[in-house]
Amino acid sequence: MIEEMLDALEDELPSLTRVFEDYASLQDRVMGTGIIPPALAAAYNAGGFVGRASGQHRDARMEPGYPPYAELGLSVPRAQDGDVAARIKIRLQEIPESVRLVRVLLEALPAGPLAFAPPPESGMGLGVAESFRGPVWHWLKLDNGQIQEAFVADASAAHWPLLEHAATTAILADFPLINKSVNASYSGVDL
Repeated sequence: MIEEMLDALEDELPSLTRVFEDYASLQDRVMGTGIIPPALAAAYNAGGFVGRASGQHRDARMEPGYPPYAELGLSVPRAQDGDVAARIKIRLQEIPESVRLVRVLLEALPAGPLAFAPPPESGMGLGVAESFRGPVWHWLKLDNGQIQEAFVADASAAHWPLLEHAATTAILADFPLINKSVNASYSGVDL
């Protein structure tokens, strides 16, 4: 079932790309709209496709890094323009890489359980995982194997001020387009 879904996604990708590339009216609407300059993206430590569309090279899968990405030959697209068009291009370029990663990881999936209960110990830990919006940091406190406290920091917190700036670079009618191109999480800020 998963293979069929991945095949269907790969089959649809050329159509999605053509919609963007073949319609001058769409390109006219998104090119130069909702600009997030690279310097501003760097100042706010923008991650994910928003940061990569504005020249940032951060990806938690590579730095600080965590298994198994170092062995997978990860391809992370980047752009400099920082506009809606750049964010669309980054997302379109990430689709085939995501499909490739899912296929490779499914093929290498070990037998046995995929999840396990925390050990009956106490302590704290910090972790990070790359989401499409950028790094999601997790802090967890265990007491005798039971979760006592947890804190999750979503990457969207850094994107909201960037969205505000991007909105000032365009007409009011373009705000919904800019907002969805940044796709910051409303609830992610409340975590």
